[in-house]
Amino acid sequence: ELDDPMESGGEPMDTDDEDGGGGGGLRALWGGGPAPVQLRRLSEALRGLRWMPLAEASVSAMLQAHLRLSLRERCAGRFESCVMERQLDWIDASVLPWVSAALESGADQWRARDLLTAASAPLKQWRARLRFFFMQSLAGMRIAELFDILVDFPDSTPALDDLHACLHHTHQHADIVQGLGEALEKRLLKPGAETHQILEVYIGMIRALRRLDPSGLTLDAVSERVRAYLKLRPDTVKQIVTTLTDPDSSD
Repeated sequence: ELDDPMESGGEPMDTDDEDGGGGGGLRALWGGGPAPVQLRRLSEALRGLRWMPLAEASVSAMLQAHLRLSLRERCAGRFESCVMERQLDWIDASVLPWVSAALESGADQWRARDLLTAASAPLKQWRARLRFFFMQSLAGMRIAELFDILVDFPDSTPALDDLHACLHHTHQHADIVQGLGEALEKRLLKPGAETHQILEVYIGMIRALRRLDPSGLTLDAVSERVRAYLKLRPDTVKQIVTTLTDPDSSD
């Protein structure tokens, strides 16, 4: 386990800013500046023992855990602004230099700019893996929140756009169909919900899912169960007519 520089007499590193994240000792290690001495020594010792390949799996698991924590702390339930690009920039600026210091020999400086222009092949692979993992995790979190995002649409458009950008890389469309379908069954398609409320959410869902997936495939897969449920409601047609003839309705 890597020591926290604050506990071993190192200089404080302020990492509690809008772009950072993660908890525990890694908050200090990700703060920037020269790589902590104990981190370099650990890296050199593992390399000398030829244990670095064994350590990489642990490093990967640790980084993923802290990226998940950062994501929850910084982004969960916040739909009003895009976060993906800002968090990816933070990975390049803070997490990637940590990886370089931990796993590469002679990596004494935490300069993200230099790393990105002259990165080794293994470090480029680490960057690709970390970025993909983050996008996959962000997409998973937004999919779990998708019902709330749809209800808040269009105010939640930034969160929807982040999910759209992630899906371009992660292709988690099947998770959307399953996760949103289950959320609809649990939170909307039930006797306690008024028909006009179901229709309002359904109309918003159509608009939001068209933005999320312009192909319409996701909308078709999800809306099937909503249409089937509405057919069972005796007042569905009446509510649709009321909505269409209401001069105050923009739907």
